[in-house]
Amino acid sequence: MTQAVNKTFAAISAALASDCLDRLGFCDQVLDARVVALEPGMRVIGPAHTLLASDQPGDASDPYEGEIAAVDAIGLGTVVVISTCREAAIWGELLATSATARGAVGVVSDAPVRDTQQLAAMGFATFCFGASPRDSQGRVSIAAHNVPITCAGVEISPGDLIVGDRDGVVAIPQQAIDEVVRLAAEKLQGEDTVRAALAAGQTLRSVFDDHRIL
Repeated sequence: MTQAVNKTFAAISAALASDCLDRLGFCDQVLDARVVALEPGMRVIGPAHTLLASDQPGDASDPYEGEIAAVDAIGLGTVVVISTCREAAIWGELLATSATARGAVGVVSDAPVRDTQQLAAMGFATFCFGASPRDSQGRVSIAAHNVPITCAGVEISPGDLIVGDRDGVVAIPQQAIDEVVRLAAEKLQGEDTVRAALAAGQTLRSVFDDHRIL
């Protein structure tokens, strides 16, 4: 990436990503609003490393086999994305510690997590459906990883770009990433112009008519 693209990439927010995806015709990429940041200041951006949850418990002789395989396969800079497993919390402090060591930058789950105090202290960017002390053992398991999943109502494939912040979480399909970055750069520049005009006292009507940005 060029320096300009890198700067735009780093500045993409969930709202900006959603706006750009709307322009490209991808209008259903925002995850269910119940998936929220564990701490208000948490932010994450990176390609998805997907985990497919199952409502079937793992083999009693190796109950965490799926979780272990999935975490050990994490790539640098990725965001762990876990599909629905409402009966228990698959994600917690020890998995986050291992994931961090392998280069993960955060997790998104449409299920509860546990060890929330420790996750917050670690600063590990966590977006989830709340918390539960229930362990996954004997309740749910990870059936596969790096496969297409549905998380919080959105179909997500490995490598799709995940953007999460206080506003929520957006999944950018891999084939749309370059166009989203291009449109984001244009919109960021346009918003700077609009912001300056509004701060100078111009009416919202006149500024919108001039720039078509809001």
